[in-house]
Amino acid sequence: MELTSENLTRLLGWLDPNPERAGQAYVQIKADLTRKFTSQSCTLPDRLADITMDRVASILTPEVIDNWEGDKKRYFYRVAYYVVLESKAKKVEEIEVSPDLVTEEVDIDEEMESERELDCLDRCKEKLPEMKRELISKYYCGAKAIKIRNRKELAKKLKLTLPRLRVQALRIRKELKTCIEECLQVNAALKV
Repeated sequence: MELTSENLTRLLGWLDPNPERAGQAYVQIKADLTRKFTSQSCTLPDRLADITMDRVASILTPEVIDNWEGDKKRYFYRVAYYVVLESKAKKVEEIEVSPDLVTEEVDIDEEMESERELDCLDRCKEKLPEMKRELISKYYCGAKAIKIRNRKELAKKLKLTLPRLRVQALRIRKELKTCIEECLQVNAALKV
């Protein structure tokens, strides 16, 4: 489903009558969706965010807009939930976005800090040896029952018991946390 200029215009008008604020709202919502999909270990977070935005734009008819009640941002997350379910059915992704996810207005400074943290996380993961990087990525992959199944398979593959796997993951997580803190300190020192 491709986003048409008519649908985009309608979506932006629905988000805010002021074109500049509507554009900012669009970018903010898409960034929030991408971050959420990324935090859920989606392999295609940008693509899923695009699909969600396109889907909302195609659903919005003049009648829907005229009768709209409720939080607009929350609606995007509800549609995102169904996009994730569809992708799981197609075996593209194995994640779940909470249907009652509530977003709050994000301060630009907080958003930039989150971006710095994610950047540091990526750098620190790259520094890990291949085996540790694979273990930590697979350990946190999926949601609920899928995550449990993935952990059992990972433990079996690595010939570890589940408690031993948890200890390994905890050690790697501590290593990553220390690395991220150091990275953030270096970034802060460079800005001064």
